[in-house]
Amino acid sequence: MFPRPFLTLLTIIAFGRWLGFAYSAAGIMLAAMATYYAGRMMQRKTVLRFAGEGFEDASKVLREHGVAAVFASNQIPVPPFFLQGIIAGAIRIPAWQYALGSLLGMAPGLVAAFFFAGELRAWLEDPSTINWWIVGAAAIAFVAFGWWVRRWFAARMTTSRR
Repeated sequence: MFPRPFLTLLTIIAFGRWLGFAYSAAGIMLAAMATYYAGRMMQRKTVLRFAGEGFEDASKVLREHGVAAVFASNQIPVPPFFLQGIIAGAIRIPAWQYALGSLLGMAPGLVAAFFFAGELRAWLEDPSTINWWIVGAAAIAFVAFGWWVRRWFAARMTTSRR
Protein backbone atom coordinates (compact mmCIF):
# COMPACT_ATOMS: atom_id res chain seq x y z
CA MET A 1 0.00 0.00 0.00
CA PHE A 2 2.93 2.32 0.71
CA PRO A 3 6.21 2.53 -1.24
CA ARG A 4 9.02 0.49 0.29
CA PRO A 5 11.43 3.47 0.67
CA PHE A 6 8.75 5.39 2.58
CA LEU A 7 8.23 2.43 4.94
CA THR A 8 11.99 2.21 5.45
CA LEU A 9 12.14 5.89 6.37
CA LEU A 10 9.28 5.51 8.83
CA THR A 11 10.83 2.40 10.36
CA ILE A 12 14.16 4.12 10.95
CA ILE A 13 12.47 7.21 12.35
CA ALA A 14 10.32 5.08 14.68
CA PHE A 15 12.97 2.63 15.91
CA GLY A 16 16.21 4.54 15.47
CA ARG A 17 19.02 4.03 13.00
CA TRP A 18 20.28 0.57 13.99
CA LEU A 19 17.05 -1.20 14.90
CA GLY A 20 15.18 0.49 12.06
CA PHE A 21 17.89 -0.59 9.62
CA ALA A 22 17.73 -4.19 10.88
CA TYR A 23 13.91 -4.33 10.86
CA SER A 24 13.75 -2.84 7.37
CA ALA A 25 16.38 -5.21 5.97
CA ALA A 26 14.66 -8.23 7.50
CA GLY A 27 11.25 -7.16 6.23
CA ILE A 28 12.49 -6.46 2.71
CA MET A 29 14.27 -9.83 2.50
CA LEU A 30 11.25 -11.68 3.90
CA ALA A 31 8.98 -10.02 1.34
CA ALA A 32 11.47 -10.66 -1.48
CA MET A 33 11.77 -14.36 -0.74
CA ALA A 34 8.01 -14.76 -0.18
CA THR A 35 7.27 -13.34 -3.64
CA TYR A 36 10.08 -15.44 -5.15
CA TYR A 37 8.63 -18.67 -3.80
CA ALA A 38 5.10 -17.59 -4.72
CA GLY A 39 6.36 -17.19 -8.29
CA ARG A 40 7.87 -20.68 -8.21
CA MET A 41 4.48 -22.13 -7.31
CA MET A 42 2.46 -20.18 -9.91
CA GLN A 43 1.59 -21.42 -13.35
CA ARG A 44 3.31 -19.66 -16.24
CA LYS A 45 0.06 -18.26 -17.66
CA THR A 46 -0.76 -16.67 -14.29
CA VAL A 47 2.65 -15.01 -14.16
CA LEU A 48 2.21 -13.81 -17.76
CA ARG A 49 -1.08 -12.18 -16.77
CA PHE A 50 0.63 -10.34 -13.91
CA ALA A 51 3.75 -9.39 -15.84
CA GLY A 52 2.23 -8.49 -19.19
CA GLU A 53 4.27 -7.80 -22.28
CA GLY A 54 7.53 -7.18 -20.42
CA PHE A 55 7.75 -10.74 -19.10
CA GLU A 56 10.01 -12.12 -21.83
CA ASP A 57 12.37 -9.12 -21.75
CA ALA A 58 12.59 -9.19 -17.96
CA SER A 59 13.09 -12.96 -17.99
CA LYS A 60 15.92 -12.74 -20.50
CA VAL A 61 17.75 -10.04 -18.54
CA LEU A 62 17.29 -11.94 -15.26
CA ARG A 63 18.60 -15.18 -16.78
CA GLU A 64 21.60 -13.54 -18.43
CA HIS A 65 22.67 -11.25 -15.61
CA GLY A 66 21.29 -12.95 -12.45
CA VAL A 67 22.46 -11.08 -9.37
CA ALA A 68 23.30 -7.89 -11.29
CA ALA A 69 19.85 -7.76 -12.93
CA VAL A 70 18.06 -8.28 -9.61
CA PHE A 71 20.26 -5.58 -8.07
CA ALA A 72 19.52 -3.14 -10.90
CA SER A 73 15.78 -3.82 -10.94
CA ASN A 74 15.68 -3.07 -7.21
CA GLN A 75 17.12 0.36 -7.96
CA ILE A 76 14.43 1.21 -10.49
CA PRO A 77 10.91 0.10 -9.69
CA VAL A 78 10.33 -1.55 -13.06
CA PRO A 79 8.97 -4.14 -12.61
CA PRO A 80 7.43 -3.45 -9.20
CA PHE A 81 9.07 -5.19 -6.24
CA PHE A 82 6.47 -7.94 -5.82
CA LEU A 83 6.33 -8.67 -9.54
CA GLN A 84 10.10 -8.88 -9.78
CA GLY A 85 10.10 -11.66 -7.18
CA ILE A 86 7.28 -13.52 -8.88
CA ILE A 87 9.05 -13.36 -12.26
CA ALA A 88 12.37 -14.47 -10.76
CA GLY A 89 10.69 -17.42 -9.08
CA ALA A 90 8.67 -18.35 -12.16
CA ILE A 91 11.72 -18.48 -14.43
CA ARG A 92 13.57 -20.44 -11.76
CA ILE A 93 16.68 -18.33 -11.36
CA PRO A 94 18.57 -19.79 -8.39
CA ALA A 95 17.17 -18.60 -5.05
CA TRP A 96 20.65 -17.59 -3.86
CA GLN A 97 21.07 -15.28 -6.87
CA TYR A 98 17.73 -13.64 -6.21
CA ALA A 99 18.45 -13.32 -2.47
CA LEU A 100 21.94 -11.87 -3.04
CA GLY A 101 20.69 -9.48 -5.73
CA SER A 102 17.86 -8.37 -3.43
CA LEU A 103 20.23 -7.89 -0.52
CA LEU A 104 22.67 -5.85 -2.62
CA GLY A 105 19.78 -4.01 -4.26
CA MET A 106 18.29 -2.83 -1.01
CA ALA A 107 21.67 -1.77 0.45
CA PRO A 108 22.01 1.68 -1.23
CA GLY A 109 18.48 2.71 -0.25
CA LEU A 110 18.90 1.40 3.27
CA VAL A 111 22.21 3.20 3.72
CA ALA A 112 20.73 6.46 2.39
CA ALA A 113 17.69 6.02 4.65
CA PHE A 114 19.98 5.19 7.58
CA PHE A 115 21.57 8.63 7.35
CA PHE A 116 18.63 10.63 6.02
CA ALA A 117 15.96 9.22 8.36
CA GLY A 118 18.40 9.22 11.24
CA GLU A 119 18.86 12.93 10.75
CA LEU A 120 15.10 13.42 10.46
CA ARG A 121 14.67 11.62 13.77
CA ALA A 122 17.36 13.83 15.33
CA TRP A 123 15.58 16.88 13.95
CA LEU A 124 12.27 15.74 15.43
CA GLU A 125 13.89 15.26 18.83
CA ASP A 126 16.02 18.43 18.75
CA PRO A 127 16.05 20.60 15.59
CA SER A 128 19.44 22.08 16.45
CA THR A 129 21.17 18.68 16.12
CA ILE A 130 20.46 18.05 12.42
CA ASN A 131 23.49 17.87 10.16
CA TRP A 132 22.42 19.33 6.82
CA TRP A 133 25.62 18.11 5.16
CA ILE A 134 24.66 14.50 5.87
CA VAL A 135 21.12 15.08 4.60
CA GLY A 136 22.39 16.72 1.42
CA ALA A 137 25.11 14.13 0.80
CA ALA A 138 22.65 11.25 1.29
CA ALA A 139 20.16 12.82 -1.12
CA ILE A 140 22.80 13.55 -3.77
CA ALA A 141 24.37 10.09 -3.48
CA PHE A 142 20.99 8.39 -3.75
CA VAL A 143 19.97 10.39 -6.85
CA ALA A 144 23.35 9.92 -8.56
CA PHE A 145 23.39 6.20 -7.88
CA GLY A 146 19.80 5.83 -9.13
CA TRP A 147 20.69 7.68 -12.34
CA TRP A 148 23.70 5.42 -12.97
CA VAL A 149 21.72 2.22 -12.36
CA ARG A 150 18.90 3.34 -14.67
CA ARG A 151 21.40 3.89 -17.47
CA TRP A 152 23.00 0.47 -16.86
CA PHE A 153 19.64 -1.32 -16.82
CA ALA A 154 18.37 0.54 -19.91
CA ALA A 155 21.52 -0.49 -21.79
CA ARG A 156 21.00 -4.15 -20.81
CA MET A 157 17.34 -4.07 -21.84
CA THR A 158 18.28 -2.58 -25.23
CA THR A 159 20.98 -5.22 -25.73
CA SER A 160 18.64 -8.07 -24.76
CA ARG A 161 16.00 -7.01 -27.31
CA ARG A 162 18.41 -7.38 -30.22
